[in-house]
Amino acid sequence: MLDEHIGRTWRTDLSQLDELKQHIDYPTVNQAVRQAKLENKQRLASYIAQQLNVVVNPKALFDVQIKRIHEYKRPADECAARHYPL
Repeated sequence: MLDEHIGRTWRTDLSQLDELKQHIDYPTVNQAVRQAKLENKQRLASYIAQQLNVVVNPKALFDVQIKRIHEYKRPADECAARHYPL
């Protein structure tokens, strides 16, 4: 979707993502962004189901951590895990 609207060079120069602002008022672009997000969330939901045997709704809000958990965050995460086990 991004390649179609702003070209492929954004892949190596993320500052070019600002060019999307030019398309913000175009309903077709907004729909394409929503569709791309949903398709990626469906892929993630499928992966979670296969790997963890957990069913998640792809239309739900996902919060994904991709960096390591810092030392100061571990106590809060452990507390949440105790009170809200998966």
